[in-house]
Parts: sequence; structure tokens; C-alpha cells
Amino acid sequence: MACQRAVGNWDSYGWDRGKNCYLFRPPGGRFVLVPWDVDATLALGGKEPDSDLFSVADPRLEALLAVPRLRRSYLRSLFEVLEGPMRPGRLDGAFDQWTEALHAAGVATDSLLTEANKAYLKARRETFKAALSPHEVPFVARARTDNGAVLVTGTAAPRIAFLLLNGRALAPAWSTPTDWAVRLPVGTSKRGGGVELVGHDRFGHLVSGARVTVPIP
Repeated sequence: MACQRAVGNWDSYGWDRGKNCYLFRPPGGRFVLVPWDVDATLALGGKEPDSDLFSVADPRLEALLAVPRLRRSYLRSLFEVLEGPMRPGRLDGAFDQWTEALHAAGVATDSLLTEANKAYLKARRETFKAALSPHEVPFVARARTDNGAVLVTGTAAPRIAFLLLNGRALAPAWSTPTDWAVRLPVGTSKRGGGVELVGHDRFGHLVSGARVTVPIP
């Protein structure tokens, strides 16, 4: 979904027409969407580069994006697309390589369209950045006693996929895509001591700045 939004494929599942894909599950595997007919994209008929990243035409997707934890997952994918394939110069260089390869094979290309595609991606990056900027929150946590337990709350940017407390995975409740809370038993640490909270991306790497010590009352 994030990739389809990146290239402006309005004919993909859940966007304007909400089609052009198959739903497939291999034996014993997970369901996956298999797109087809990806032709109206970028400067060649794609959605405007400033189009909304959260507009959906399917009530099922609308319901999914209304769940903070799932919206957070979508935001994480948008971050990964922005910082990966949409990174400045990465696809521009690919366009140039493809054009050179076509020329070497004697295939005519449209240099104006190539430059238009580059301009489209540049503008689309700005749309991604503007949409994601409000979710770039600091990694913070605080704790207090609450009805015989320790309530730990905090914020974490969507790029953080896993929270670990003293090396053990947490399963917090998300009230928004960036705000979380978890209840811990009293005695999680010595009175007046603290616990270490870290954030990892979905590949298991520590996210820069995502390490704090939380004092436990």
C-alpha cells in the first residue's frame, strides 16, 4: 500500500478504484496482495504528487487505519519507502541506467517523460515528509504507580517496531500511532531503581536515540 501511494497508482486496491490486485495465500502461509496492471503511475497518469496518503475507498481499509497499532504499521512502511527507494537520487540514477540500457538496445525513449518522472518523485517525497513529520516524536517514557501496579507510558515514532524493557519484548497498548502504555507488576525493579527501555526497527536494529532509563517509583 505504501509503495502504491509512492508512485501514485490510484488504480490499486483501496485507492480510487480499489482493484488491480489478487489476494493470494500459499499453503501454510500468510495472505499477500499480488498487484497487476501497474501502468498509470508517476508522471504517466499517476495520482497528483500532493495527493493524500491516507485516502481510501474501501471501508475495510478505513477500519484498519482507524486502529492505532495498524495505522502505526502503515506509517512505518511509509517511512521505509521514503528513506529507501525514494531517497534523493536513488531512483533518479535508476531511471538514467534504464534509459541508457534501452538506448544500447536500440529502443527509443522519451527523455522528457524521464525527467517528468524524476520531478514527480521529488514532489512526492515532499508530500511524504509533510505527512510523516508530525509523527517524528521523541523516544520518551515515564512511570508511576497505579492501583497496585506500575504504569509506564511514553511516545515512540512509527519507525520503531519493537519495544524492549530490560531486554524483554513489551506488548504495549497504543492509544495513538505514537502514544503507548503498559502495566507492569510492582517489583519490576528495585524501589528507586530504573529499567532500560530500547526501541528496535522491524529488522531488529536499535533505532538511533531510542534508549532511555526509566526510573521506577
